Amino acid sequence: VQVAGDKVYINRGSREGVTDGQEFVVGEANVVRDPDTGEVLDQSVTQVARIKVSQVKEKLSICTITSGSAGAIKKGMMVQAP
Repeated sequence: VQVAGDKVYINRGSREGVTDGQEFVVGEANVVRDPDTGEVLDQSVTQVARIKVSQVKEKLSICTITSGSAGAIKKGMMVQAP
């Protein structure tokens, strides 16, 4: 995730099936790993904002914030479908 002004850029685009108007939750990732194997057992996001896709390209999408604050979004945060 990267924020520039009122736009949020995410590293998911048409090749991952993202469509115009799709919504996502942005936030800090909470990952639970198996202590023996390191395998990811579960992951969730502590939401800081919601975004909506306004433009889709092959490898990225440009979004607008629908709730939350641009200032709360930091580079590297997790993006997932609600």
